[in-house]
Amino acid sequence: FQDEDGETGLYHCAKKNFVACLSLFLERGADSNLAEKYDQWTPLFVAAANGYQEVVEALLRAGAEVERVDCVGWTPFEHAIFRGHLQLATTIRPNHIPSSPKPKRLFKSTVTTEMIPQ
Repeated sequence: FQDEDGETGLYHCAKKNFVACLSLFLERGADSNLAEKYDQWTPLFVAAANGYQEVVEALLRAGAEVERVDCVGWTPFEHAIFRGHLQLATTIRPNHIPSSPKPKRLFKSTVTTEMIPQ
């Protein structure tokens, strides 16, 4: 069942960090990947954005999709990072993002030792 905004009971549990209630919905087969209408957020998005680690872990065990994108093209990982939930973000890092990216030089330096004042 979805309300007029497309939110489910599972979505509301994720939004309020109601872990026990969320677990009951999942045990009874609630779809962890059903998105609401406006932002296309699933329960994983709202839990990641709010920093609810235990909810995120329960949703992942239930098969929540970490690669899914919302209406602006962001994943739950990106929402977690943007809001400062860095430890949680490591839990939901999509497979195509390396855990420790190598720094890239954006431009080549043209400074030479002759240019540095002595």
